[in-house]
Amino acid sequence: MADTLDYTVLRNGAPIGSHVIDISGPDGGQTVKITTKIRVKVVFLTVYHFTHVAEERWRDGRLIALTSNTNDDGVNKSLSAHATPQDIAEHATVKGKEIAYGVPLDTLPASLWREDIVRRTQLINTLDGHVMHIRVTDLGADRLSVRHHDVAAHHYRLKGDLERDLWYDGAQTLVKVRFKGSDGSDIVYALR
Repeated sequence: MADTLDYTVLRNGAPIGSHVIDISGPDGGQTVKITTKIRVKVVFLTVYHFTHVAEERWRDGRLIALTSNTNDDGVNKSLSAHATPQDIAEHATVKGKEIAYGVPLDTLPASLWREDIVRRTQLINTLDGHVMHIRVTDLGADRLSVRHHDVAAHHYRLKGDLERDLWYDGAQTLVKVRFKGSDGSDIVYALR
């Protein structure tokens, strides 16, 4: 898998930001840093902005820690989670409200970069920590243009608390994400 995955975020085909996943360390002890910056402008006026910075720490394929800070158009959210022997203990702050709870140890974050999320029925929301219940449909093989090359990819659709279309290439690298924005716009994360 690539060490850095860099995506252009598109809204109805026009670029509005970036989504970068930096993966460092050996497979047995990876650190994954995720940064998303989105700014939607109408004429010269910013009508929506979103900034999300997260860090995941993994040991032997298991999530051991997750932190994030998010500004969702003026609403600040933070999350801190760590694995205990029993569960993943979470502490989140949203609009000054404190939330604490635990989720099963095998629950993965909804950061989408790991293809094995398509074999799960629940994911951790990386903005505020709540558990999202999903159903996954395997839509089979597809062909995409990635970095100006024709690439074979596998297409999955997530439904439920998180609705996304995901494409992973043969190396299990996330190459494209598509979903509907809250205003009905078509949002795409395209690997560049």
